[in-house]
Amino acid sequence: PGCDFIGIRATGSKVVRAKPFGAALANGNIRLVRGPWITDYLDEMATFPESSWHDDQVDATSGCFTEAAGLGYGQRKRVQIIV
Repeated sequence: PGCDFIGIRATGSKVVRAKPFGAALANGNIRLVRGPWITDYLDEMATFPESSWHDDQVDATSGCFTEAAGLGYGQRKRVQIIV
């Protein structure tokens, strides 16, 4: 309640869509919050794209990053993203 959401159709391959997030990660611009989910999340990130069995978290993370960083339809301001 109180939040509006829209669906954004993904285009291009998952590997191409993950590149902006990968660049931010390589530059030390991503911080992770500790939690019980972190091991599974990092395992999925580490095996992408070789292991395409589980890539939903990678896909969701890269899509969120693209929108929040203003690389898609989203805002054009600098944001800090805590994953």
